[in-house]
Amino acid sequence: MLTKPNDIEELLYFSQRDFDEGGEFKAWVFKPTCEKCGAKLGFKGKGSKCPDCGENTLRKKSARSKEFYCNTCETKKNALVCEGCNTGFRKDDLNLQMNIEYTCPHCKEQLEAQIPWKKKGKSIIFKCIKCDGKLTIKQLK
Repeated sequence: MLTKPNDIEELLYFSQRDFDEGGEFKAWVFKPTCEKCGAKLGFKGKGSKCPDCGENTLRKKSARSKEFYCNTCETKKNALVCEGCNTGFRKDDLNLQMNIEYTCPHCKEQLEAQIPWKKKGKSIIFKCIKCDGKLTIKQLK
């Protein structure tokens, strides 16, 4: 049984829609907690510590952006920032899990799965746990 969110503020990602092949899904990823202070990680942060150089120069390009830019390293960072101590963490270094409730378009069963949250291009691809059918969650444009 998957843990369900109580509030959207607990989540990094949430989506509920239909697969292109038929069937439907609801998917979510919980915000991880900071190893240093125990607060939640998220996309908020200004003057946060860069996970590579350690300087307090991690900034977002715009208020709605989900990517950070380090003024010292002069590179884009795929990072999350602690809402408590302002430390930056690489998303790839975190073990993020996506929780999915879905109706498989192939076997028509209502199932649940938990998979690593790794995007291949602009999609998340996984197999049905019952029939091994390939399922794709495409990113909305």
